[in-house]
Amino acid sequence: YTRNGLLWGIASYHENPQAQAFIDHALDKRYRNAAGTTPPGSAFARWYERFGIGGVYLEGGQYGPYLLGYPVIAFTSAGDHGHDAWSAVPFWRDAAWLLQYATTPARTRKRDGAGLRWEMFPFNDDQFFVDAGSAENTEYADFLGAMILRDPGTDLARQARDWIARTGVAPSWWVGAELAATPVAGAAPALPLDYYAAGAKFLYGRGGTQADATAFLFQLGAVNAYLDTGSPEFFEFGGVGHSQMDAGSFQLWRKARWLSRETTGYGSPDAIKGWNNGPPVDPGEAVAHNAVLFEGRGQIAGDLVRGAPVVLRLHSAPQFAYAAVDLTNAYRANADDPWEMDEDWPFAERVVREFVYLRALDALVVLDRLKSGSASLDPAYAGYGGPHLSAAQVRKSFLLHATGTGANEAGNPFTLGPGKASAVVGDQRLDLATLVPAAPAYRVVAEGGEVGQFRLEYDVSGAAQSYLLNVVSLRDADDAPLSASLVEDGTQ
Repeated sequence: YTRNGLLWGIASYHENPQAQAFIDHALDKRYRNAAGTTPPGSAFARWYERFGIGGVYLEGGQYGPYLLGYPVIAFTSAGDHGHDAWSAVPFWRDAAWLLQYATTPARTRKRDGAGLRWEMFPFNDDQFFVDAGSAENTEYADFLGAMILRDPGTDLARQARDWIARTGVAPSWWVGAELAATPVAGAAPALPLDYYAAGAKFLYGRGGTQADATAFLFQLGAVNAYLDTGSPEFFEFGGVGHSQMDAGSFQLWRKARWLSRETTGYGSPDAIKGWNNGPPVDPGEAVAHNAVLFEGRGQIAGDLVRGAPVVLRLHSAPQFAYAAVDLTNAYRANADDPWEMDEDWPFAERVVREFVYLRALDALVVLDRLKSGSASLDPAYAGYGGPHLSAAQVRKSFLLHATGTGANEAGNPFTLGPGKASAVVGDQRLDLATLVPAAPAYRVVAEGGEVGQFRLEYDVSGAAQSYLLNVVSLRDADDAPLSASLVEDGTQ
């Protein structure tokens, strides 16, 4: 609507007495939140402050690119008339840098025998990720082309030029024609290994600077969490639709292979087998992601969700990347009355997940501090639709996905052992060492359907407070696995 209003105002300016009003409405009210406009929460600039910092196109790989491509003609036209709309909100600057990290470092093989394509780390509704080539989208190239045309003398323009050249994704002809006459001189800057997008709370990182180094994504936020702004006109679900229950998930890529990623999909046609080989569920549910579950569910949706996860700590260093996130709010609803109980899943009391990625070892340490509760035994939950369990009875689950083997991805990639498992994906291998609990009962679920992968699960129960300590290491398939052990001496 911002684009349409602005273009209509520009195109009809000499014939339409309302043209300036269209331009003002688009740029001042919808977009940059000029003083005096109402409601104050409706403008793009305000959305950026809460959800857009870092440039994540929050509707995911299918719908998100439109956010980047739609304003190209409108904002470039405004620039031709002396108004730099791109600079009014920093989202576009952020998004140009984000794309450098959201794109896989090299072309990727979707499955055995498939060709190599450029990919994006998937998230949220994505109907077409299974077709491969998710980064090969003209919207991305048009947007980066517009960033070059806006100011070709910047490091951002140099990085945008390199992305287009590296991926070979061609912009639309009308952007390409302008780019052909716009030289960009100089080398692009060396980028940091890690990039944090504070709006979506996504941490992207790399194991090194080489093209085949491991790349990861920690999805620390939950863009669909309900946040009441105090205005009946504006309820925030990250400001977008098409969200999924991926709070706390992680994804890993190495040497042209997805070692572990979420199961992508869009709605019930892409249903996969549920937790513990249960009935089919929408791939938007947490079980389709590398999340933790309480009685088969993770993050929940609905108007009563308590809020978004809280990132507790971040640290980026040459040797490691670290993140800690409290996911509790996204797992529970504010259910104060009996008729609201069905929106709650009353088992999670505390959900804290910590990640340490050790670059030299190419290993990810995942520590989950999980506390279950007995809220389902409260008389207020007598009529809700879930089970009634004490805190010690609640099953808490760790999930890890891997792509199936073979040209049709139907082969189970996992090999299970005592306290350890491995998944061979092409010429790459993922090794899992579970240090706590000491003897996990692994099971592998073939998710099935058009998009399903293979999902390793294990459960813990018997106490309200549980700790899960897992080491996920990445290797060439022929290399020896990393040795991981737990030593506890009373102080560390």
